[in-house]
Amino acid sequence: MRISSDQKICGIPVLDLRRVFRAANVVVSETWLAHRLKISLPRALKLITALLREGYIKKQSPHTFGYIGWDLTMKGNALGNASAAKPITRKTADRKLEEFLKRIKQVEVDANFLFKVKRAFVFGSFLSDKERIGDIDIAVELAPKEGNRKKFSETYRRKVDKAEVSGRTFKNFVDLYAWPENEVWLALKARSRGLSLHQFDARMTKISKHVLIYGDTCPPTVEKRSFKKAE
Repeated sequence: MRISSDQKICGIPVLDLRRVFRAANVVVSETWLAHRLKISLPRALKLITALLREGYIKKQSPHTFGYIGWDLTMKGNALGNASAAKPITRKTADRKLEEFLKRIKQVEVDANFLFKVKRAFVFGSFLSDKERIGDIDIAVELAPKEGNRKKFSETYRRKVDKAEVSGRTFKNFVDLYAWPENEVWLALKARSRGLSLHQFDARMTKISKHVLIYGDTCPPTVEKRSFKKAE
């Protein structure tokens, strides 16, 4: 997803919303959102209603103590990862996607990574016929390389322990524990401008035009073909 600095979503500057969505993949409460955006509580309530209506957030499943907040949807995560930089050419986009597919293979054969890419879909402006497009939006589904759950759990724990004593800085325990998966995302992204990666959500295949660019299995409604044929 590509945005412009003067754009607004639901009456809020898009860069402000992007900042909030990048900081967390949930909207904790109306009060939390009001504090993050420095807006009044009534305005925060209206904003949440608008974000739900526009598909940026969704209600979390009820917990023991009741409803606790809202999760970002794929559209919300896309906004959090959106770029305000200039559009890229089709030629540049093709090259970046080729490089991304090579990194998928590198992750798969590198024993240092505990996860591999199971499937990857491209969607968004890349599938248009425009010569200049926004970010290359790719939904990625990861899977553990180790099929034995006990062995995988033990390896995962050792990797987290190693990361904790390595000197790497983590914002909190959640970030530390998620490191084995997050390092795969970092390797796939490789600081590539114009490449926007999103965690795969099955609902995306029902509501968005998409093409499977990596993986041997896909929903019956998805035709597997190369990204070049999708241009």
